[in-house]
Amino acid sequence: MPKPCSLELRERVVEAIASGASRREAAEWFAVSPSSAIKWMQRQQETGSIAPKPSGGSIFTPGGTRGLFAGVDCRPTGFDAG
Repeated sequence: MPKPCSLELRERVVEAIASGASRREAAEWFAVSPSSAIKWMQRQQETGSIAPKPSGGSIFTPGGTRGLFAGVDCRPTGFDAG
């Protein structure tokens, strides 16, 4: 997965849009995709932040994986045991 754009770049794009540029114009000026500019503006309007979402890490499972597969029969089907 590609590295997120810097917060400074995001701020500059959002500021250009707030100053009257279209999302596509601002994206072209700062060499980012129009979809990025659109998403950053949506995120700012919805959450008040343009910071990238956290990435990586692992999925937390309370109690670990113990019990996660409890009751699941992992034996192959369609084969005779004898």
